[in-house]
Amino acid sequence: MNLVTPRPGSDASPTNQQCRDEILGEAWRELIGHITGFRRTALLLAATELGLLQLLTERSASAAAVSESVGVSIRAADIFLKALTAIGLLSLEDGQYRLKASFRALFEPGPQSVVPNIMLYKTEVEVWFRMSGIMRGTDSSPIHYSRELFDSRLRLYSGIEMLNRLHAERVLQEIEPQVTSATRILDMGGGEGYYAGRILALNQNANVTILDLEGGFEACRERHEHLIEAGRLVLEVGDARTYSTVRGYDLVMMHELLEMFDAEEKGQIVASAMAALRPGGWLVITKFRLSDDGLDPASSALFSMRMWMKFREAYLESDSETEDLVKQHPISDLRRINSSKTIIVAQKAG
Repeated sequence: MNLVTPRPGSDASPTNQQCRDEILGEAWRELIGHITGFRRTALLLAATELGLLQLLTERSASAAAVSESVGVSIRAADIFLKALTAIGLLSLEDGQYRLKASFRALFEPGPQSVVPNIMLYKTEVEVWFRMSGIMRGTDSSPIHYSRELFDSRLRLYSGIEMLNRLHAERVLQEIEPQVTSATRILDMGGGEGYYAGRILALNQNANVTILDLEGGFEACRERHEHLIEAGRLVLEVGDARTYSTVRGYDLVMMHELLEMFDAEEKGQIVASAMAALRPGGWLVITKFRLSDDGLDPASSALFSMRMWMKFREAYLESDSETEDLVKQHPISDLRRINSSKTIIVAQKAG
């Protein structure tokens, strides 16, 4: 029985059918690789929720021991452990499973545990599976997803904070001349206070003002109470899109801020930052790198989609678009530094 209905005038011989199957089969296998990527995500989420990775951080265990510890059948534990081993999370020796050594410190109990970070992705998975409805406007992203890192909640997620610290240290190395020569510094959207604390340690003559929304300063107050009491760190509630000041800052910084806004709002923020600078002052913008066509690296293209899902019409602008926003204002110098992130450094004319 021929299950393939030939098109009129086509050659439906077995040889030609096999050729078409080979071509289409290769494309289909590639699509399968994309669509089944969620399985790795689900394995990691389930292993974290069950406490399995935490258990296998402390000791090795057999499938039977895991079955008893996490409350699943021995067969389920055996299949689950093998799947986790196959994707590279566990090691197996003499029937004993153990979380690979490179991951163990991330699952040890304590403030450095990435378990809360991993569970954030469960929310994201649930929201992204509603993407088509959200894009059409028949559904919407929940507010807790949009605000998951607002209101000083970033401190709850050690994995994110760790990467942010690493990026911040690289950025500070690149902009050391601007940081060490400034006395009046504005950090727009820097409510967590990491950059401010490091800058004030590097430059004893500087004072930093952090501009952020209401509710964004709790962690900063806890970490930098002494700097606030000394008057070197000022916390100012305000909106970067409409911020206005007559202070005339030597340095204005914004770190991964523009990505949370639409095109018009990005322009408003850059305009506010430029207006806050004294003539000859410096603007520093850090962002995830993105090529002019919006495709490279792929992680940034996906991150841009993430921003749109969180804040409707927001997106990660390309590096060139960021530069173009700055060029709309009088500047005497503009440089792009390729570090762990893109750093745009511009000097206001004056």
